[in-house]
Amino acid sequence: PLLIGALCMQIVEKMDVFWIKALGYSMADAGLFSVAKNISGIPCLLAFAVAPVVVTAASKHLAADRPDLALSVGRQTLNILLLTLPFGAVMGTTGQELISVVYGGSFAPAAIYLAPLFINAMFL
Repeated sequence: PLLIGALCMQIVEKMDVFWIKALGYSMADAGLFSVAKNISGIPCLLAFAVAPVVVTAASKHLAADRPDLALSVGRQTLNILLLTLPFGAVMGTTGQELISVVYGGSFAPAAIYLAPLFINAMFL
């Protein structure tokens, strides 16, 4: 079951590029979207690293019959999310420069996709 679940997650993750092409956009637009999606995945790396620690800490406090500490862990996690909002604003305003530095000037039009994707990734 875990293998099937992992395969399904990978298929769903790649469906957005398929739908861009299916909706009539060009391959160039799909490529620009992929560039923006790769850069917007940076917050997901942080989330994947922090989530197991947060869940373990909250579970430990709940098992020890300390719901007040579990709520404190949840609040601190939300505070961290609020601290990433300015980073999202910077990514939205300087996306074109960031993409030009990382991928080169020919991919600069991908910046129109970067801000919405980055904000989406922050809240996942």
